Amino acid sequence: MMRVCMLIWQYWPARTGGSEAQCRRLSRCLAEAGVSCTVLTARPDWRAPSRERDGGVNIRRVSVLQNLLTGFRRAKPDEATSAGGGVPRQRKGRGGANGWVRRLNVLSFMIGSAFWLWQHRKELDVIHVHIGEWIAGFAGWMGRRLGIPVVCKIACTPVLPPVEGDIPFRRMLEHERKSIGYVALHSGIAHELSNEGIDEERIDQIPNGVVIPSRQSVPSQGKYVLCVGNLTQGAEHKGFDVLFRAWAVVAREFPNATLKVVGGGDSRVWREYVKDKGCDDSVEFPGYIREPGSVYENAALFVLASRFEGMSNALLESQSYGLPAVVSDIPGSRAVVSDGETGSIVPVGDADALAKEICNYLRDPAMRDLRGSAARARALSCFDIRVISDRYLDLYKKCIRSI
Repeated sequence: MMRVCMLIWQYWPARTGGSEAQCRRLSRCLAEAGVSCTVLTARPDWRAPSRERDGGVNIRRVSVLQNLLTGFRRAKPDEATSAGGGVPRQRKGRGGANGWVRRLNVLSFMIGSAFWLWQHRKELDVIHVHIGEWIAGFAGWMGRRLGIPVVCKIACTPVLPPVEGDIPFRRMLEHERKSIGYVALHSGIAHELSNEGIDEERIDQIPNGVVIPSRQSVPSQGKYVLCVGNLTQGAEHKGFDVLFRAWAVVAREFPNATLKVVGGGDSRVWREYVKDKGCDDSVEFPGYIREPGSVYENAALFVLASRFEGMSNALLESQSYGLPAVVSDIPGSRAVVSDGETGSIVPVGDADALAKEICNYLRDPAMRDLRGSAARARALSCFDIRVISDRYLDLYKKCIRSI
């Protein structure tokens, strides 16, 4: 039996990002296939159990300094991520009290995780880490000492960002992460890893996976155009400014059309933005939805105007439900959408081109159904999480043979 440890800072049931969602999908699918899978993650809140089972996956949470703090006061909504790799960079403190809390969080996680990995070293075949920041260097350092191969999935760029100054042993961690194996979501990330000095034989390409739903949408009968994205990631990442400029044009031509923007974060700035554009009556902000299946099922079209993206989970989900997509011309979206077959690709930042394509789809319900069916078929053949887990199993076996 294959034995895998997934190493990640934050994990379900906390509200998480794309890397965490992929970790959960993959680990659950591997467990269903008979793999012994353990997720080793942080426990910044004392109310979270230190041990738990999730769909056949063993979850082991390592207490960190913040665990003590939340025992005396109520944690802030984003506090649980303040020391990990998933929090936006501008929120990470380099100095002051926040910087020291983060430093001690990371240090306590390293110590607790190192102890657990050493205890279970004879029960593990592979360590799989899900982000290329400091935690990849820690995994590499531990794997080299325990004789366990390490693979790291890179989901975004820059592929190996500098380890920040408030992370303990940052020079060592930057050095250690250069020695492990990497998984790139697409050729653009693989090329960047190679430019960072990672040998090509240590780079494999495996895309993100998605659970294929039993039900699917009927785009010709869809009630709205859909965008799913975290509002806190703003214009520089998700391109919401481009989306809403385009929608102002669409709304003039299709006054009965609706744009639904699903995602967590404060929508007030964007509500004012669409009001200034004169299209606020046709834009809805329902907020974060934990189980968005029905949102995809009732949509007519999916739109993603991102300026950069690793490989959007929301885009994969939309394709799995049989929605055509209009996306910006970035590597992560090109790897998912086939232009003219499963959707359309427009230049990055071009609101006029985006508006034109959305209008084309709204005019042609038959085209929406045709391309939506092609999108679901491609999701089944290329992005089904069962297909992806099989590819990871092959990669794990290759890593074990190389030891």
